Amino acid sequence: MNGWNTRRTVSFLVSGLTLVGLTACGSESGGDLDAVERIEISVAPEGIAFSAAKLGETTRRQFFVSNASSGQNAPLVIEGIGIDQDGDDFSVECARGQAFTLKPGEQSLCEVIFTPSIRNAQSARVVFESNAASGKGSVDLSTLALQQDIEAAPSRVTFTALEGEMGQRVVRIRNVGTAPLSVTGYEVTGQVDLFDAEHDVARYGELSESSPLVLNPHDEGVGPTDEAYKNNELQIFVSYAPENVGSDAAELKIYSDDPREAVLTVPLSADSNAPCILVTDGTRIDFGNSRIGDLNQRTITISNCGTAPLEIS
Repeated sequence: MNGWNTRRTVSFLVSGLTLVGLTACGSESGGDLDAVERIEISVAPEGIAFSAAKLGETTRRQFFVSNASSGQNAPLVIEGIGIDQDGDDFSVECARGQAFTLKPGEQSLCEVIFTPSIRNAQSARVVFESNAASGKGSVDLSTLALQQDIEAAPSRVTFTALEGEMGQRVVRIRNVGTAPLSVTGYEVTGQVDLFDAEHDVARYGELSESSPLVLNPHDEGVGPTDEAYKNNELQIFVSYAPENVGSDAAELKIYSDDPREAVLTVPLSADSNAPCILVTDGTRIDFGNSRIGDLNQRTITISNCGTAPLEIS
């Protein structure tokens, strides 16, 4: 059952008598009220931050609402749950529904569901309507702004082709951010007569400002044979054709709408007789949302792409 949302206005209509837990210690005549038990609500945690949600992707976070009253005759009555927010990207569900009663010491598990529809940072608050005396009973919600983030794998390319031979490497362009990334083009600068770069135009089309390639947040589960691969990873084939023995250098520049790195530079270098280290699975590893105590593993592949022995210490 989804919680009901408002747009920065939360109002509750309460009718009838206010519910208060009472304990009466009567005299022998049976008519005197000696004590009133205070009803308290507790939520844990009191704040939830969504830091890794992607545009259009649903993320859930749990919290507990409890009856923190000290007495035995102080039931906490939850009459409704609302969310104070701009828009409707947040919703809330509780295991016991939207209205329930908790005895002292009892608790209910609840979940906040967040599906971002905009890139901006957001804030909201879960609000409880109850008979608690303290007035406390809310969970503050916050999110980070969604941003695209370009990455090249590998981040540096080294060739060891000998004179007259041609070497080729694949540079994979990925979006490791949380919002779609637009790639508008690329070029090789430096010794352009020795280095070159191209991509599969039949698969990706021509890249330009008016016709960019949109890369969705990278999904490790999408492979080259999948239909969605086109918008998951851009493969750029970099080639090197040396004219003589020696060292050469150039740069591969990739242009996109990444707000922090509009021009991503991949250094290209060559040495006819040197070791070369190649990491083919990216330079950053994202473990996503991991729970404390859980074991998460990722694999990286390291190879020697050179003509001399490579020592890894």
